[in-house]
This record gives sequence, C-alpha cells and structure tokens, in this order.
Amino acid sequence: MAFSTITRSIDVSSMTNVKLQGSIDVISGGSISVYVMDANGYQQYQQNRQARQSALYRAEDVMSQTLSVPISTSGNYYVVLDNENSLLTSKTVRVQLSLSFDRPFLSATNPTLLYAIVGVAVMAVGAAAIFIFMRRRPRSPIGLSSHPAAVVTEVGFKNCVFCRAVMHEMAKTCPACGKPQP
Repeated sequence: MAFSTITRSIDVSSMTNVKLQGSIDVISGGSISVYVMDANGYQQYQQNRQARQSALYRAEDVMSQTLSVPISTSGNYYVVLDNENSLLTSKTVRVQLSLSFDRPFLSATNPTLLYAIVGVAVMAVGAAAIFIFMRRRPRSPIGLSSHPAAVVTEVGFKNCVFCRAVMHEMAKTCPACGKPQP
C-alpha cells in the first residue's frame, strides 16, 4: 500500500479555536508526504490521488513535520501518510497528534447555564438587601409601633427620648439606639 491513514471524527459544536496539532517524524527509510483532509477531499484522494490540492494541510517529501490545522466544521478528518514517491522503501514513522480547543464556560449553545447563574446572582442580591434592611430597622416589642411619632399609651412601656423607639419602662438603655435613658 502506498499510503496509511489516521482517521478522527471531530464535533466542533461546543468548542472554539479547534486545531489538529502534532508532529510527524520519519525514523528510518527516507521522506514521506503528509496530508490532512476532510471527508470529501479524502474520498477524491482515494479515487485518483489528484485531490491533494484540496487538502487542508499538505507537506511533501518531508522527514520531520510539525502541523497545526484549524478545524472549523464537524466531521471526519484524515491524516494521510503517503509513501508513493518511494514505493520500494518501507518507512518507520512516529506520529503524535492531539486535538486542541477552547470550551467556553458560557456559550450560546448552553443558555440554560447562563440563566441559572444570573438567577442565583439575583436571588443572592435580593437576600442581601432583605438582610441589610432587617438589621437596620429598629426592633420593638410585638404589637407596638416603633415609629418616632408614636405615642405609647400602654402601661409598662415608654419611648426612647432620643429615637422614640418603644421599650420597657424599667429599661435603662434603649434597645434600638443603645443610648442611656435619663
């Protein structure tokens, strides 16, 4: 056989900046040609070997090659190691290939995750606002108003002379403002 093929199916739907990267080194036997093709290019290559021009990547008669091929669409991709120039000489070839890509955390393909994060953030801000509001509001005994203009007529309670909060008549300091009562 005049060539050897490495096949890889790549789905780019949830990835960005996709690249087929690696190195190809001929250990013994001379040089080879290297092509990276999509399914259409590979089919033409198998039929007549003239489709090399439609390859996504090509390097002819090399002994060592580093490649970085951008991949923009999902499908099958083929790395062809072609020994056609020296059919009588066998080759020993070391191939190291990897697929590099970025996977965005928040993407248009996953809007549910984005909505969930925004929802949690809104709930956290709302809970913090309620907590701050409740901590700043002066507290008064149940059923009695702590409004500054309130006049207490109930027996056993009085208003703070500084903030008008309601407190027990025996209290020496205001529970709302903390100031000592005369």
